[in-house]
Amino acid sequence: VCLWLGADCMLEYTLEEAKELLTTNETNAKTLLASLNEDMAFLRDQITTTEVNIARCHNYGVKVRAKEKEESDKAAASKAALKDAGVVPSAPKSFAPPAREELAGEPGSYTWKQDREEVELSVWLPKEAQKADVRVTILAESVKIEHAGTVLREGRLAAKCSPNGSTWTFGKGRVELSLEKAEAAQWPTLFETES
Repeated sequence: VCLWLGADCMLEYTLEEAKELLTTNETNAKTLLASLNEDMAFLRDQITTTEVNIARCHNYGVKVRAKEKEESDKAAASKAALKDAGVVPSAPKSFAPPAREELAGEPGSYTWKQDREEVELSVWLPKEAQKADVRVTILAESVKIEHAGTVLREGRLAAKCSPNGSTWTFGKGRVELSLEKAEAAQWPTLFETES
């Protein structure tokens, strides 16, 4: 049997050798296809996450601008009313709040807060922790934070979240998770086991 191998190259094989070669090539091609499909699925998830974050940033910017415009309009109306009344407002004294230094917590300790649509979870890491050593798993009903193979925090959530709309970041000795709620409602606790 003669097989065309490409690049102007044709080789002669026995029937058994030809079958073995073609079977091996088929198996390798299927393995490569499966790997490429997994990579494409991962990229689709990342694209979705990026689009959600872009939409959130845009919506937040719209809210901030609307609030600033409302405050500016109120200030202008107040200033106009004072001017009409003949009152000259005194210049406000500048105030700088004292700097607050946030103390690091024990590795695995956490704080959290929520609104109707989102939960923010902050988990402390060991000192000198590197991002490459951190692994965060966000599922619909649970989260797990690991550092160098050690589980720092794991638990079943009090309600479901949307993994595709959830993200995490690393910085300042801790991991910050932003969990998008599957349903817009207040959670009684973060984890099921909490009272």
